[in-house]
Amino acid sequence: MTGLSVSGLAVAYGSERILHEIDLVAAPGELLALVGPSGCGKTTALRAIAGLERAVTGTIRIGDRVVASSGTHIPPERRRVGWVPQGATLFPHLTAAENVAYGLRSVASRRLAKRRADDPEARRLLDLVGLDSSARRFPDELSGGQAQRVALARALASRPDLVLLDEPFGALDPLLRDELRASTRQWLHAEGMTGVIVTHDQREALSVADRIAVMSDGRVLQQDTPRGVFLRPASTWVASFMGDAVLLPGRWASRGDSSVGIVRCVLGSVPAVWAIDQAPADGSEVCLLLRPEQLRLGEGAGVPGTVLSVTFTGYQAIAAISVDGAELRASIPAVGAPEEDDAVTVRVRGTALAYPAG
Repeated sequence: MTGLSVSGLAVAYGSERILHEIDLVAAPGELLALVGPSGCGKTTALRAIAGLERAVTGTIRIGDRVVASSGTHIPPERRRVGWVPQGATLFPHLTAAENVAYGLRSVASRRLAKRRADDPEARRLLDLVGLDSSARRFPDELSGGQAQRVALARALASRPDLVLLDEPFGALDPLLRDELRASTRQWLHAEGMTGVIVTHDQREALSVADRIAVMSDGRVLQQDTPRGVFLRPASTWVASFMGDAVLLPGRWASRGDSSVGIVRCVLGSVPAVWAIDQAPADGSEVCLLLRPEQLRLGEGAGVPGTVLSVTFTGYQAIAAISVDGAELRASIPAVGAPEEDDAVTVRVRGTALAYPAG
């Protein structure tokens, strides 16, 4: 298996810097997700790794090969990468098996694919993605999800060192997208391949990736495991981007260990851990981070609040609560959810994170 290492990568379009000296790492066999808002540079990073964009500075290594550095630019066709775009761009005049066989490395295999729809390696890959029975079907006879699976099988056909996926599930309906992204991770692991996936869908990145790089304005703000990014975000911006966040002003008070303390806010005295660097002095203004699922509604213990609205999202609901003039969001079970204008009490479950104010 082959890993990926990107160090100090900068890309510019004319005089405009798109990427600012970013570092990325994907260990052999890992799937790295690049996630961030539109225009943050994640697709540019993917294209630079593929060789479709030239680096201004920085080094890109695929395995032990330097494919881009100062004075070095190995063209895309020699980087041994597979590419899966958002839309399945299949050859319309070739069957599913012939499309996959076209991705095979040898010219002889490609010529054979034009005469046969049962190339053994192509059929093996179609079977891997659950489409062996559709080998003789043409692209216009496939559903969107099936076509995307064929595109992935074709990308795997040449046994690339690295598979690059650019928003591969964006055009699919939600249920199919959930199914296909879980299967894609399974297929890449089964083939022992390293991958990089670009997505703007935080949930997708958290569910499919082994490692996540959160990007904004051409910079990597945090790179960690999904657990690390979600439970210990590097900033309140990362926290808010990667999931629903309740941010409250408060004041810090330490408890022995300077990184452990409480934050006094509208919810009372909330146990908290200082999230970054060194904790501030007692009494300092801070920003408290809670996830909506940490807020519990009920009667009795807790601070009083009023239900402003309830939005149902399936088996869960999001309740907007007013507490002493602050509007909070609590994730609660849909069954037994309170109604608008109900009086409730709000208490915190677990430990919060604290960040510098502002």
